[in-house]
Amino acid sequence: MYPGLSDKAYDECIRLNSYRQLWDISSHFDVVHCHNESDTLSVAALACSAPVVHDTHDLNSLRDYEDPALSYYEGVANRGANGRVYSTPNQLEEAKKLYDIGEPNIVFYNYASESHLTKRFLPKL
Repeated sequence: MYPGLSDKAYDECIRLNSYRQLWDISSHFDVVHCHNESDTLSVAALACSAPVVHDTHDLNSLRDYEDPALSYYEGVANRGANGRVYSTPNQLEEAKKLYDIGEPNIVFYNYASESHLTKRFLPKL
C-alpha cells in the first residue's frame, strides 16, 4: 500500500508470489497474522489451514473512501478472522458496530519505538 516502506525491521521475510502460496505454507505455522491496508491478504488467509489473526491499525471505513471494495474486504477480514488486534479501544468499538465481530479481540496500542523518539527538544515559542 505504501511505496518506499522497507522490511528492515524484520529478521526474515517470505515474499509471496500468489495467495495460493500463502495457503500452501500456512500448514507449517501455528497462526497467520495479517495486517490491514490492504485487507485483501487477511481475506485470502481465511482459506488457510492455520487460524488467522487480523490486525487493524486504522479502519479504512472510518475515512472518506469512495471505493466500496475497501469496506467490503475490511468487513470480511474483521468478521472472518479467528482473532483481532486493534490499535485503540475506539477502533475496537467501531469494528463491533460496523461488523458485529465476535471474540477474541485485543487492543494493542501503536506506540512509537523508543529509538524513534525525539532526542533533542527545542524551546517552546
